[in-house]
Amino acid sequence: MQESTRRAILEARPQLEAMLKAGANTIAGIRDSGKIGAEILGTFKGSVDENTGKEVTDDITNADKVVGREYAKRVREYWPGWHCFIEDHPQPDPTRFKQGDIGLFLDPNDGTKLLIEDVKLLKEHGPESAERKLGYSTMAGVAVYEEGKGFEPVLGIVKVVDRKLGDGELVWAYHDGDETHLNRGNLKIAERKHDKPVFARTKVERKGILGPLTKTLQEKLGCEVKYIRGMAPQAMAFITGESDFFVYEPGITMSDLMPVIPMIRACGGEAFDLKGNQILYSGREHLDETVVIAKKGKIATKHGAIGKHGHVDRNVLLEAAASAYKP
Repeated sequence: MQESTRRAILEARPQLEAMLKAGANTIAGIRDSGKIGAEILGTFKGSVDENTGKEVTDDITNADKVVGREYAKRVREYWPGWHCFIEDHPQPDPTRFKQGDIGLFLDPNDGTKLLIEDVKLLKEHGPESAERKLGYSTMAGVAVYEEGKGFEPVLGIVKVVDRKLGDGELVWAYHDGDETHLNRGNLKIAERKHDKPVFARTKVERKGILGPLTKTLQEKLGCEVKYIRGMAPQAMAFITGESDFFVYEPGITMSDLMPVIPMIRACGGEAFDLKGNQILYSGREHLDETVVIAKKGKIATKHGAIGKHGHVDRNVLLEAAASAYKP
């Protein structure tokens, strides 16, 4: 990467953080108004939400639309030369990508289902209710294009939307192979009481992969399973050492992944498919592959993310994931 590109990306971080904070406040305002205008874009055939037992829907809300428009306007103003990828919005023309180009991947509102559920619970139980399901966030990932490969993510920022306007953790990481920065914000390193590897997953099954995979990992690796909903909470569990790896089924978007990959890499992890290939953007918004996020080489359970206790070879994990995957 050219020094001018690295400098441009790092200098953009404060403005990107300010943009995400404003986006988070917009999401919180729409949530508190109760007027989220939820729509179903479609369903995932053969899927099942273990919370409801129903087929999984692909949803969008006013928060996704309004914040997406705000971000598009801000990008045109501050970074007109960057390729802008916003989830559920028109994508840039891949034929225009060239060596060294910068791409900005934005997920205006990650965790749409959690937001929809929270609005319902907010109405029923009030703002301080412990029943409320948070975990939704707004995210940005900056990547650099390499000819023959695709966009390589180097900067990721996640702003969590919390109960009150302005609250919520902000975490960011920069990782380009030569330089690494990780700002955990106020996240505390998890205290592990055992050496079992921890597999984090959602209860929502889009493709019917996670159920068989969970069973296989428990049988072959003796994994503990943690159910964590939302991309940001799952990434933060990895950062703090609460979990060792997690898996996303086909259909996940690059705007979901690009913001968290730099954080995962800054912690010694990687995102790869079932063949062990790195995840890069090469023109498709939705991935057809199963995505595994785990530590490189050996997956080490961690006490405070320091030291290595129980180990699981990554190849064993890949074999277990592949054996559970039936296209």
